Amino acid sequence: MAPSPSGTPAPPPSVNPRPIAWSAPAIVDGLQGCSSVVLAVDETGGDHLASDCGDNPSEIRYASSTDGTHWTTTTFMAPTNRLEQEPLLAFDGSTLYLAYSRLAPEEGGCGADGLADVGVWYRTRSLPAGEWSSPQQIGSTRDHLQAFRVSGSVIHATVANEKDGKTWYEIVAGGATHRYELPGAAGSTALRVGDDGRARIAFEGAKGIVFGTFNGGGFKTGLIPGSTGGFDPTLALAPGNTAELLWSRAYHGIGCAEPGPQPEDGTYFATNAGGTWATHKLSGAVGATSLIVDPATGELHALIIDGRIIDEFDKRAGAAWRRTRLSTTGWVYSPVIRQDPTTGGLVLAYVSQVGSDAPTEIAVMNKG
Repeated sequence: MAPSPSGTPAPPPSVNPRPIAWSAPAIVDGLQGCSSVVLAVDETGGDHLASDCGDNPSEIRYASSTDGTHWTTTTFMAPTNRLEQEPLLAFDGSTLYLAYSRLAPEEGGCGADGLADVGVWYRTRSLPAGEWSSPQQIGSTRDHLQAFRVSGSVIHATVANEKDGKTWYEIVAGGATHRYELPGAAGSTALRVGDDGRARIAFEGAKGIVFGTFNGGGFKTGLIPGSTGGFDPTLALAPGNTAELLWSRAYHGIGCAEPGPQPEDGTYFATNAGGTWATHKLSGAVGATSLIVDPATGELHALIIDGRIIDEFDKRAGAAWRRTRLSTTGWVYSPVIRQDPTTGGLVLAYVSQVGSDAPTEIAVMNKG
């Protein structure tokens, strides 16, 4: 068996021999033509989805359900000559936050998409039946939202600023905003808030995936061993602030001379549960990922997509990873897995497209 990048052998995941317990995919009405989806489950078990939809895409749609079957959908129309994209959801007790980036169309040039970042905005509503607030802006002009969390009425976010080219972590509390640069950050960031109220952030650096803990005035950071060439990290925190991470490894540069697949390509997992980082390759697939940890049992649940395939990986304490291949139709994008805190069951949402000429749809599956 080949050693993992950290030097520690890791057994490959085995196909789960048990019958698949996931429900069949159910399409959510009102979310056709959407290009991404995020999912959150509130403390009473209610499901909440947000997607960017329409041309470009141009608008945010939100759907909620109390039973996972019947959905109520709301469309937020962007202001004139503006587009709103890439929504994120977060809870603070019974308050639901919906955050997103606002952009302005402009004349595109060589390599430009014709969209200029205007800033980051958010709305709130009180659950279960409160009305949505008017949008409020946070951060600086030209910010683009990457990650968003709320803890104890404090907003935590990471943004990439189009004007200065830097990536920032910001805290919004009591009407005041504080920004801290993430030096050397490239690409996307992953953000979680620990049970001590402090942020943990993973991001792509020049030499691999960097993990940082906020210390009140900046970040204490370190490179994760075995993460050379890593990008697009996904982060979960177990009780006690143990970090669990997924990231992809493959060529992701710019230009036409893209090299062929390499043996090291794939999706990797790392944890600092033992006090030091342990890293190994989880799958040879390179695609979007999602990761959660059951706070009661410590069991990990991960998703990796590869074209038309969704693989669910789960790992119990002291056991090897198990893989379950989910039954889907068409191409799949933007997978996200969450846990219902009232039952311990799992909820999965993703974008589905049966054919290149078919409209995209949002599908939801349940397990347990």
